[in-house]
Amino acid sequence: MAVERTEFRLMREKLPKLPVVLAGFADLDTVKVTALRAVKDRVPLPMIAGAAAYRPPAAAERGSTFLVLGKEDIATGSSQEAAMRALRAHFGWRDGDVPSGPIDPRPRPGAGDTSQGDSSPPP
Repeated sequence: MAVERTEFRLMREKLPKLPVVLAGFADLDTVKVTALRAVKDRVPLPMIAGAAAYRPPAAAERGSTFLVLGKEDIATGSSQEAAMRALRAHFGWRDGDVPSGPIDPRPRPGAGDTSQGDSSPPP
């Protein structure tokens, strides 16, 4: 847990109003508890909401409002749709700004992973 708090502290020092989503492959209640632990030292009164209950915060509350997603939010159906709506609202996106359907995490053919700075194909 110390790692999460350190990373969150560093991010908050540089970008205090950046919208933050915290997600995990656990049930929503567990993710909420973990999120609260991660932010409590930097945010005095954090507002933590799951996708189904999420409402966009007022401008003054953006830095203290956190969207959390649990394993049920990535399932297909209405919970995934609620998660997509909450993500759009949390980041201030309109429907045309991001895909409206499920997002396929697999790389597109021909799109190499350059996240490590190496664009050469794997051996």
